[in-house]
Amino acid sequence: MKDRYERKELVFSAILGLMLLCLLEALSFLTLAFSVTPLKLNMGLPSGAASGGQLAHPYKSYMYWPAEGYWGKGMPPYVLAGNSYDYALFDQGISFNEFGHGVLPIDRDISRRKKGQGEYRILFLGGSTTFQPWPFLTAELLSRTLGRDIHAISAATGGYTSQENVADLVTSGSAYDADMIVAYLPVNDIWHAARWPKFKRDYTHFRTAVSREFKAPNFKQPDSREIFAWPFTVRLVQTLLFNKRMEAFLSAASINEIVFVKPTPDELGIWIDKNSYEGTVDAVIDNILTMKAYAEARGITFILVTQKIFKTGAEADSFISKYVLDSIDRIKASPRIMGIPIVEMNVLFPEPLTEATINQVKQEFPGRRMDFSQPEAYDSMHFSPASLYIFASTLAADLKKRIH
Repeated sequence: MKDRYERKELVFSAILGLMLLCLLEALSFLTLAFSVTPLKLNMGLPSGAASGGQLAHPYKSYMYWPAEGYWGKGMPPYVLAGNSYDYALFDQGISFNEFGHGVLPIDRDISRRKKGQGEYRILFLGGSTTFQPWPFLTAELLSRTLGRDIHAISAATGGYTSQENVADLVTSGSAYDADMIVAYLPVNDIWHAARWPKFKRDYTHFRTAVSREFKAPNFKQPDSREIFAWPFTVRLVQTLLFNKRMEAFLSAASINEIVFVKPTPDELGIWIDKNSYEGTVDAVIDNILTMKAYAEARGITFILVTQKIFKTGAEADSFISKYVLDSIDRIKASPRIMGIPIVEMNVLFPEPLTEATINQVKQEFPGRRMDFSQPEAYDSMHFSPASLYIFASTLAADLKKRIH
């Protein structure tokens, strides 16, 4: 009797264990089918503005990802040489619209929205120094001082030259019905187009469409073929372990976005190519002329703002900055663009800052956090957060005389 009872208990336990195993297998199967899959290499690659990425573009090489944003709350500070630069200047940040252009969140539809009564729109062109958010501070100050409804659209993108600015302007600029166009030039043309050898007027001697370069770390990439197909429970455990190893592999990998012809001037040992420099200066003047003609044909005010250059201890900065300043002198002297209003930031931007300038900016932007103890720029061209307010104040003082 006892043996029979023990046999029944053993059979019951075996059936219960088998049922639990089947349930576990079913749950593992469903998890594998709908939730957990082996991490593939392309799945692990970062994309979008959150990773600093660019979206490939047929005319401009690349652009910022629409619907992403920048310069808002939660943006981590930029730390360099013992300074922590806080660029989170706007509560809701700046949004990128369908053209990859920066606008305030209230202006996400500005390219499709009819201009309101008394509304004034300024389209800003440039590279990373214009991508910094001084255009929006400038529009804010102009709105307040003039009592006008002034909106900024920043068609500026890191690395853009006057060539991409022209492409941007003629392909999508008309969408905004702008009243004024402000171009901040020509530092990227000199740092890029003038350095690459074998100059081409369309800038394809240095520019390519955006692509990604992946360099694996010095340890083996995990192989998903080592994962068992069955049992599903074992497969689930192996998949989870595989994904953990793949994440470590991807985090150690080098993933670069390439928009330049290789080898680069640095790889070739070239600091500047004299023939390309001559061609680039002429191209910049021609591109400015195109911007002017575009604006005049539409009754739009066009303003050229020339680059502010800061002295640094870097030898390459000192070397190339001389060419940037020389190119500005040539642009100003060119009879081809006579009559264009030019705001010379290298002359107007105060260096070093004075107490009078600091007090004026604090009055113009009341309640804003400004750390004037930091350097005015963190390299030869990019402004510290406090300097962005100085830039906006300096530019607004000129632009307000031209807004009617």
